[in-house]
Amino acid sequence: MDGHNHEEIERKVKAMMGIKTAKPKVIIANTVKGKGIGIMENNPEWHHKSPDEETYKKILEELK
Repeated sequence: MDGHNHEEIERKVKAMMGIKTAKPKVIIANTVKGKGIGIMENNPEWHHKSPDEETYKKILEELK
């Protein structure tokens, strides 16, 4: 499942809520770290790093 597709996630969660079982339920979603932010996307460095002020401003602009 595409973990970046909010509509798909919502459909899957609603469908799972209708399944009555004593067993745990799980959804496996494929995602990309930093999706949509050029300098962060697929860059493992950003898993543990915080942006400096200048980079933070660039990231905010990219999100607009």
